[in-house]
Amino acid sequence: MGNWQQDFRVEMERAEKAREEGIERRARAAARRAANVVLGEYLRRRGISPVGMTIQQRSAIVLQERDLPERARVILRHMLMRIRPTCDFPEDIDLLSEAQELAHLLLEPAPSPPVG
Repeated sequence: MGNWQQDFRVEMERAEKAREEGIERRARAAARRAANVVLGEYLRRRGISPVGMTIQQRSAIVLQERDLPERARVILRHMLMRIRPTCDFPEDIDLLSEAQELAHLLLEPAPSPPVG
């Protein structure tokens, strides 16, 4: 398996391609897989092996963390939303941009404190 950035990028490219082709359902599925990559790396960095875990299982562990940013909690809830039988999804939720935001919130290094 490649590094998380590569795996994330591949899934996001798939999501963007599906959106360009007008296949929003496929785009959301790829965005969820990208979020799952982020969650896997987040857990790995905390010494938890994510191997074999679903996005639901990974999310359940991450959502238990007290210091998790509220925005990350909201995004994870969106990633776990069930799609209605009519394939409707709230228009104000963009899982592609939220997958990117989740990566930034959970995996970007925190700014260093000022020196001096």
